[in-house]
Amino acid sequence: DMGVRALLLQSTPSTTFSAHSARRYEAESFTIELGKVHPFGKNDLTAYADVAETLFTICTKQHDELGPAPNDPGREDIHAPLLRFEVSHEVVHQGEGFVLHIPDDVANFEAYPKGSLIWESRGSKYVVASETEYIVFPNRHVPAGQRAGLMLKKVTS
Repeated sequence: DMGVRALLLQSTPSTTFSAHSARRYEAESFTIELGKVHPFGKNDLTAYADVAETLFTICTKQHDELGPAPNDPGREDIHAPLLRFEVSHEVVHQGEGFVLHIPDDVANFEAYPKGSLIWESRGSKYVVASETEYIVFPNRHVPAGQRAGLMLKKVTS
């Protein structure tokens, strides 16, 4: 109903509130990524209408009142199967000399085939080794030691 088309599975600790909730309170938790990070008040909220409507329904109505997603024009993929990914590599900014070989404007879930150089730094590097991988949240401008992206593999079953 929210228009979410991909599920990203990650079992390593992260700095999200949902990871904190799972770790500290043994809660089932998740994070819904809604797009690019912009300063407060600068997001186009019309792009999140499905999310807002679904959350409002969940919070104000009985769960059985939630119905199938509408077949709105322009949403032909509404019944497409959910794509599933798992984290294969966390890209961490290595400090001085770190080069992320991903363009700043690349879209999340951009595919990189076997052999693609993703990052390098002072003798270390990450190359896609066996099958196509996908990147999410690439950001070369994070401080050293921080996550500069996640590499994913598709989960087929």
